Amino acid sequence: LRQFFFVKCINCGAPRSESESADLKCDYCGSVSSISLSHESSFFDGSLKQSIRERLEGDKSYDDDPDAQVSLIVIYLLEGLTEMSEQIINQLSAGSPREPRYMILKAVTSLSERGIRKSKIAKIEESVSLLNMAAGFSSETAIGEIAELGTLIKKHYYERNGIRVHPKLHGLLGKVGTNVKENSVMSSILLN
Repeated sequence: LRQFFFVKCINCGAPRSESESADLKCDYCGSVSSISLSHESSFFDGSLKQSIRERLEGDKSYDDDPDAQVSLIVIYLLEGLTEMSEQIINQLSAGSPREPRYMILKAVTSLSERGIRKSKIAKIEESVSLLNMAAGFSSETAIGEIAELGTLIKKHYYERNGIRVHPKLHGLLGKVGTNVKENSVMSSILLN
């Protein structure tokens, strides 16, 4: 028997349908219902991040909402709290090991510690492997984030350092395309 629970907007706490896409706007406050790596970073000023973080950490009903947990991971990454985001993403991944957005978040979390430019080659290659796995299980939304992260790695690691692009990354970008978004949440986290 499946337990039913209500999912809520991360900004105002208003109820939303469990089947409703996480990237839709809340019917009550007009804010996004959850945070994505591809949102524009300018949307999340300090007070909004703090307010959402306090709501998600203070209300235990968000613990059962994967979209809210993903939002909390993104906020932690924006604030440089890598260990806290790593704990949550590891818990989510354990419950759904084939979920593409968790693989993408694992890759972003892994690279966030030092940023793409200063990461070790092993971290870059591990992240590319995660992106290739995610691409195999992906929906259209996740493909955009995979393309964005792959493009950031290509541009800010391989090309910047004058290194030949790894064949696995080259093949991945051939499948998913490139996606250049310099003002996304993902680029704010990784281009430090």
